Amino acid sequence: APTNTTFTGQRVNLQTASLANKFFTNDVMGGESLQVQEQLGENSLTFAYDRSQQWSASTADEPSVGITVFSPVNGSSQTFQTFSLRGNIALTPKLQLNLADYQLLYLSHYSIDGGQTFNDASHSYNEPRAALSWRPENDTIYRLSAGGSVAPPYISLVSSGGPTWSQIIGGVPAAGWTQNANNGDISAETAWGYDL
Repeated sequence: APTNTTFTGQRVNLQTASLANKFFTNDVMGGESLQVQEQLGENSLTFAYDRSQQWSASTADEPSVGITVFSPVNGSSQTFQTFSLRGNIALTPKLQLNLADYQLLYLSHYSIDGGQTFNDASHSYNEPRAALSWRPENDTIYRLSAGGSVAPPYISLVSSGGPTWSQIIGGVPAAGWTQNANNGDISAETAWGYDL
């Protein structure tokens, strides 16, 4: 591996091995969905279940600068499950109410030591949503909506090759070094918003 060296105005010759850099990425996804809808006159009620799983691994091998990075490490995965209940209610022929509730569960299977051991972290979020639509004329509609959203972290943020040092720009010592670490139990980003 290269040595981090500071040059103070002196002229130097730098030579590295002429070896090919190799990058490998493998992503596999799978899942299933189920939806049941009941029409109740002008109203409808919908229950849905979604499940998806992603397995991911990535390797960067740069022998010319002595860097090998595994992020995420082989064996890392995330599983997402969402249960939703939605209702569309016609209050009047021109006024529609939409109510929904989403329960999100996700599990991260991750490693903080380069794949020697794995841990699991699970998170659960509940996000309600509501909307009111008014159509005073056939070509005009007003809509007021509010609700929450969730963005879980990518698997590469929770499962890395461990706390290792790597150069910011391969082969250029003056560019500096970074240390990559991870927090497998990091929480998702959440938001609440409304529109008119």
